[in-house]
Order: sequence, then structure tokens, then C-alpha cells
Amino acid sequence: MARPIVRLLGIPIDAITTEETLRLIGQAIEARLPLQIATVNPEFLVAARTNRSFRHALKDAQLRIPDGAGLRAMARFQGLSLPGWQPARALLAFGQLLGSELALLAQDASLAHPLPETITGTDLVDRIAKQAAAVGWRLYLAGSQPGIAARAAAVLKARYPGLIIAGAEEGPPDPRHRQGNFNEHVAGFLDRVRSAQADVLFLAFGAPRQDEFLSEHRRQLGVPVTMGVGGAFDFISGQVKRAPDWIRSLGLEWLWRLIVQPWRLGRILAAIVVFPWLVLVDRQKIRSH
Repeated sequence: MARPIVRLLGIPIDAITTEETLRLIGQAIEARLPLQIATVNPEFLVAARTNRSFRHALKDAQLRIPDGAGLRAMARFQGLSLPGWQPARALLAFGQLLGSELALLAQDASLAHPLPETITGTDLVDRIAKQAAAVGWRLYLAGSQPGIAARAAAVLKARYPGLIIAGAEEGPPDPRHRQGNFNEHVAGFLDRVRSAQADVLFLAFGAPRQDEFLSEHRRQLGVPVTMGVGGAFDFISGQVKRAPDWIRSLGLEWLWRLIVQPWRLGRILAAIVVFPWLVLVDRQKIRSH
């Protein structure tokens, strides 16, 4: 049976829970079948509108989880009905947009959401590590700044005794700053991952590079489950302090990240201003035809 999906700005998002995701991961590992997981957030969807390669990588992934409260709010907004009278449509659409975001902030359980749960990349890495320690999955961590993957691996091993870390490294250099033979760096990385016989690869190259890399090399890696994790290693290692639980529960982690990482202003504006506006315009176009 096909999983339900919600399309936002043309990208399919799986309407899935964390428990269902873990079950799919277990099935992929047991069958040794490729399962690329994309942790889709509003920034991804804005960037994918103009980045063809990134858009293809997201659509090519076998599982696209909703990483961000904004996706849930906009998924609900898209499903609300509008009147036929054009001036009323515009006013009501704007009111629905605000209402959808406020309802999510208020955690109104009486409202149905097309996307049942927000699944952040950092939380899913932790849940996978917990499950891996229990059933023997082998994890490989790659990417981020020098030493961060190894520190994140050490934290996860201490948190979940028995966890098997098949490898932890920086991975190949960023292709934007190539030095020497870049293809040799990539080939060496692919060889190391294959030799480690990992079950899950977490790749922290940042978007869109991590998702494009996995889309291109997924089959060469020889790992059933691959997942781009962005800044997850920074949070897990303690390199960057994560928002308190109560802030995350309100869907305001973006505000916390703006405070601790002000250089992210442009990306955060894309998530909280540009993304809702694009969804609003996109819905108006669809409903008018």
C-alpha cells in the first residue's frame, strides 16, 4: 500500500510518523535495499524551486520526512477550502495562512494535520542510534567540521551502550573548494564506507550537497539506509547548543537558531517569510484553474 504524501511547492512529503520511519528503516536494512531519507524543511523547498539538481535529488529520495513545523502548518493550509468570489478568496486565504500557523503554535490537537508529525533530522538520528544499539545496526557518520563526526559518535555511544559505530570522518572535501584530485577523494570515501559494511550512513555535508551526493552515489556506497543530516552532528556533539524542549514544542526552534547563529538570518527568512508566501501564491494559482 502506497504511503500518503503531501505536495508542497511540487515536492512530495511523506505523511509519516517517527515509528513508521523506524519500521521502514528496519525493513530496508533487512532486505539490503536502498532507502535514501531527505529531511525536508522549508529552506529546502524554497531552494529547490531554482536549483534543478537539488529538486531532482529530493524527488529521487525514497523517503522525504517533514523536518520543520512550517511544513505541517502549510500542509494544513493547502487543504482548506476557499470561496469562489475572488476578493473573498484572497482575504480568506491570508486569514487561513495565519490561522494554520497559530494553530500549530497552540498545539491544537483538535485540528487534523495532513502531516501527522514533525520529524527533525537531529531527533531521528538519535532515535535511529537508540534502535541501532538495541538490534545491532552499524552506523557510519561522515561530514561536518573536522572532528565533529567523531565527537557526535562518542556522545551517541555513551548514550546508547552497545552502539556500533562503523566509521566517523569528515568525508571528501567540498567540491566548491577542490584541491588536488577531487575524484580520488570521493573514490576513497566510497571505498571506506563500503569496507565498513555499515547499515546506516549519516551524511552532514549540508544542503543541497548532501542530498545531491547521496542521489548520485547511493548505489556505490553499498549502505541500505542513507540520510542527509545537516547540522545534526553539531547539536549532538554539543558544538552548537540546541533549543530547549519547550521552544521546540512550540515550533520556534528557528528563533533560537537565529539567536545563537545570527548568520543564518537569510535562511531563516526564507523559511518563515518566503516559504509561506510561495505556498500561498502556489495555492491561489492551483485553485484558480
